Amino acid sequence: MKLDELRRQLKSSTKPVLVEFWAPWCGPCKTMAPYLEKVSAEFKEQVKLIRVNVDESAEVAKEYG
Repeated sequence: MKLDELRRQLKSSTKPVLVEFWAPWCGPCKTMAPYLEKVSAEFKEQVKLIRVNVDESAEVAKEYG
């Protein structure tokens, strides 16, 4: 994901957005992923989940610390 795409999605969303920064090698990320997906599916009308792979989107990860 590119930084401007994330910003566009954040600005255009009409509902709260949860941005998850994750990495394939991250143990806690792997543990949390199924729960976040379940909650995202259950509350898809109320909340938007955006997952950002920090290895593939280093610019975005750097911008958001």
